[in-house]
Amino acid sequence: MGLFRTGFQVFGFAAIAGSILLLVSCGPKLTAEHLAKIQTGMTSEEVKNLLGKPDDIHIEKALGFTGTTFTYHANSSDVKIMLVNERVVSSSGQIK
Repeated sequence: MGLFRTGFQVFGFAAIAGSILLLVSCGPKLTAEHLAKIQTGMTSEEVKNLLGKPDDIHIEKALGFTGTTFTYHANSSDVKIMLVNERVVSSSGQIK
């Protein structure tokens, strides 16, 4: 019974530690290095893979075009990535 209990405790600890690592690895990727890699023409998925999920997404549609703005907040910085039809056209802001 003691061996089972010890094994269960080790498994429980490993599960908790693994969950914490997963949460930390899913954290913000907004760094100056990653931001410098954003280029005109990148897809929205490429941006999300590089910077993570945006804090805010604003979408407007007009005349067959879809304009999307991804906003990321980091410390006292705001970064905006503008896309037209799912492709980057510009970015603004910097990491402080």
